[in-house]
Amino acid sequence: MFQGTNGAVRDETLLQLTVPVMFVQGSKDGLCPLEKLEAVQKKIKSINELHVIEGGDHSFKIAKKHLQSKGSTQEEAEDDAVRVIAAFVSRSMEGRTEAADHPSQWVFGPNFFCKWIMSSDVIDYLNQI
Repeated sequence: MFQGTNGAVRDETLLQLTVPVMFVQGSKDGLCPLEKLEAVQKKIKSINELHVIEGGDHSFKIAKKHLQSKGSTQEEAEDDAVRVIAAFVSRSMEGRTEAADHPSQWVFGPNFFCKWIMSSDVIDYLNQI
């Protein structure tokens, strides 16, 4: 989802997707407010889910004070996101051998594809379950 210079939501590309979509979003992402993403999510025809990283910004970074108040770490929040995404991919691929043969068809939310898939964390996790 992209926001134009006039603040209008540009969601045309997302609405055309026919593959499962996993959105990972920081709750404090100023570039893509959760309310707008959730509204677009309802219009998407393909299977889609949202995982919110509490306190996370657009890059999923969580303020130290927020982490301390929750008794958590950045790494734990990221590991949790990897588990949620791995479960989504696993559920979405059940009975769909063509999806496994064409992983480039999978679409993940704004920073997620580069940050996680390229580092193979999800693939490693899927191999363990």
